[in-house]
Amino acid sequence: MLKKIIFPGTFNPFTIGHLDVAKRAAGLFDRLIIAVTEETSKPGVLPARDRAALIGKCVGELPNVEVKTFNGLLVEFCKKENARLVVRGIRSFNDFQYENTMLFVNKKLAPEIETLYMMASQEYGDVSGSAVRDLIRLKADISAFVPPEIKDDLLRLYER
Repeated sequence: MLKKIIFPGTFNPFTIGHLDVAKRAAGLFDRLIIAVTEETSKPGVLPARDRAALIGKCVGELPNVEVKTFNGLLVEFCKKENARLVVRGIRSFNDFQYENTMLFVNKKLAPEIETLYMMASQEYGDVSGSAVRDLIRLKADISAFVPPEIKDDLLRLYER
């Protein structure tokens, strides 16, 4: 049976921590779909098509990884993709609390969908999208936090 897993998020922006989780999950499953949500209440979000294109530049070398955008509920996207597994990266206890709440909501909506937590690699535990956005706003170097393939694109897109 083909094992497909969904890695959902806003990815605003896609960081080296996200890339680490994506590569590790892609190594464990036959197919990984990075699902970029179009809807978000987070401030300063780039359009989903821009975020997806940036992610595509980072994972292009991984043959079993696909990047898609979605609108609406994650569980509905999973059903549409015929996927029963979701992977979520966890950096801290706060991440765990948030993700656990989402897990219980998703379980009530679609009990057949399972969520797996993947702990951040130690070297990426302090990397967050909001920190990267702050660094960009303050004109600081973001090289240690984002994949090199997209650094210049991020700087350009966030300057709009």
